Amino acid sequence: MIRCVVFDFDGTLVMSNAIKREGFFAVTAGVEGGRAAMEALLADPPGDRYAIFAAFAARFGLDAGELAESYGAWCEAEILAAPERPGASDLLARLKRDGLRLWINSATPEAPLRGVVKRRYPPGTFDGVLGGHARKVPNLRAVMRAEGLAPEEILMVGDGFDDRDAAAEIGCRFAGLDRGTLAARPDCGRLTADLRDLEPLFDEVPA
Repeated sequence: MIRCVVFDFDGTLVMSNAIKREGFFAVTAGVEGGRAAMEALLADPPGDRYAIFAAFAARFGLDAGELAESYGAWCEAEILAAPERPGASDLLARLKRDGLRLWINSATPEAPLRGVVKRRYPPGTFDGVLGGHARKVPNLRAVMRAEGLAPEEILMVGDGFDDRDAAAEIGCRFAGLDRGTLAARPDCGRLTADLRDLEPLFDEVPA
């Protein structure tokens, strides 16, 4: 029985995957040769956004902190205006009514992620918000500890390989969504477009 649902954020609840990438180019648009350099960095990223901007700034003699701050502000404004994935509000409302625990587990750094979630959703929508580059597995373990649940009582919902792989490592259930990195592989099985299509998974709910 599923008692807790853990959602990725970008591309899962909000259609914002393209925003994150475009932001790197938006905040470096005035740098001569910057687009080609950023393309190369994003093709083989050295780490999270801070590592990317550190490498970019070192090459062009810029302030990495200022670039990262500008990037965060640009992305936040765009994400707040971005459309949600079809069915997201309906599914979240259904799960809250049914008493399931709801968490976010994103690769976005936690502080800006919490800021966006706070501004985009009513208080109490989520029971926890966790972020951080390459932390999907530790975050899922943290959810298990906080909720006192076994892996089979948790469903991870996401559009990326990192979501799928984290669920597999933990041993929890997984629901894959389209329009993310999973969609690039034909062997990923059926991917969901509308989150309302997941509702049959929750027809049996905790007493």
